[in-house]
Amino acid sequence: MKSPLDDALTSINLAASYKDANIALIHGDCRDILKKIPATKNVVIVSDPPYGIKWVHIRNPRPIIGDDKPFDPTHLLAFKCILFGGQHYHTYLPLLGSWIIWDKRCPHCGGKKACKVGPCRTNDIGDY
Repeated sequence: MKSPLDDALTSINLAASYKDANIALIHGDCRDILKKIPATKNVVIVSDPPYGIKWVHIRNPRPIIGDDKPFDPTHLLAFKCILFGGQHYHTYLPLLGSWIIWDKRCPHCGGKKACKVGPCRTNDIGDY
């Protein structure tokens, strides 16, 4: 017997990269996938989109696809969303809502000096 989740995936013709009885994870470019999902479906989006800040990491200097222009999340807002990096595109977000704050500064130096102990942002290149 097919579950409502199976029916939903079949109706939008998408295969999950992970699925159990309660959840399906679909890996891909949300700009393509979301066109197939009606906003009426019970969907939660968790995304770490390109922020539009031309960020470059010193250990992996390849540019992030789509990070060369400002990110506009309005195509996601018909769904429940958890979007990382909202401070970089907050002008596109609704004024009312909730924010989850993830402070990624180094716990050893707070990101204020070159840190040799922990995962410090001062080892990166880019605007914050």
